[in-house]
Amino acid sequence: MTVEQHPNTADAKDSSDAVQLAYHATRDQIAETFRTRRKASPAGRRRRVMTFVAAALWTVYVVLAAVNGYFVDTSLPLLIVAAGACAVVFLLRRAAVRSVYKLRQQRGEQRITVSGEGVRVATGLDTTRVPWAQLKGYAETDDIFVLMHTGAHTINTTPLPKSAVSRQGDVDRLRELLDHGTTRLGGRPRG
Repeated sequence: MTVEQHPNTADAKDSSDAVQLAYHATRDQIAETFRTRRKASPAGRRRRVMTFVAAALWTVYVVLAAVNGYFVDTSLPLLIVAAGACAVVFLLRRAAVRSVYKLRQQRGEQRITVSGEGVRVATGLDTTRVPWAQLKGYAETDDIFVLMHTGAHTINTTPLPKSAVSRQGDVDRLRELLDHGTTRLGGRPRG
């Protein structure tokens, strides 16, 4: 296993070109991480295409049922089921954000170091090192970088809030390190 977890110990010597971030996760950051992952991941893109196709087919069905006079008999129950399914998905997403937020709060402040070797995340409980080879890529929004993991860690993401950098100009340096170590998967390109 290449992602290593160690008890929280003194920081190892980091290279001088490393970018350091320190922050306590917020609900907004976690929600943005989830949204960004859905937009940038292949599974999220497939889900959006499937949702669009299902909505288009359902619309055609409703129009044909209305034209033939069967709307109340067949389409109304389907509309209720579709609205219920959308509500369940919305509530599950909110529950996931709340659950991850609670876990992150228990871990305390996150101190992240991004260097030429990869990413190191230290919390009050442990330290995790992720080499570049274990990252599929990253996505960027106006407020956050989201690192996507590979292999057994595909559901894992590491958020890097731009507001958490320790020095001015570190956002550009962080982007350079990410571009050098992994690939951009999606999100908004820098402007």
